[in-house]
Amino acid sequence: MNIKDIEIMVSSDSNYEECVIEMYYKRKFIGRLNQDAGLDNVVIELPEDKEGIDKNMHAYSVPLDIFEKALAMAKDRLTQGSSIVHLN
Repeated sequence: MNIKDIEIMVSSDSNYEECVIEMYYKRKFIGRLNQDAGLDNVVIELPEDKEGIDKNMHAYSVPLDIFEKALAMAKDRLTQGSSIVHLN
């Protein structure tokens, strides 16, 4: 597993009441954790494949072990304060 390419960002978006946790792999968006319904009801949002989306900025296929690691890291970020985490 090459986790050095995983990036986790805490983001503030006007479409959400709470901060969201964005997951990137090789600088491409792979998903977001939305905590608007509370920490017991976190929702995973995956990249949309629709017209107008820059497909070069999204990854629609990611190795399972990478996605699981990114998801675990993002979940951990829900309770932490730092804005960006890189694993090198």
